[in-house]
Amino acid sequence: MQSLAISLDKLQIEKKCFLSFVAPTILVLRRLLIHSSTEVKYCKPLSIYYASRLEFLFIIIIILAIIIILIISL
Repeated sequence: MQSLAISLDKLQIEKKCFLSFVAPTILVLRRLLIHSSTEVKYCKPLSIYYASRLEFLFIIIIILAIIIILIISL
């Protein structure tokens, strides 16, 4: 769970988080959580849950970015 805390700290430090900063952080965190879920014994369900929620969050961010690009290009 240390990777989750570090990622959240990185995102909270930034005053202006752009998609180019948020997206890689979410992807790396998801990968670390999936990898750590095979190593931990008691936090495995929590790790899997966080990884699935991050996938959902990433999809929402991408959809919002596409909508914003479409609105700007009109």
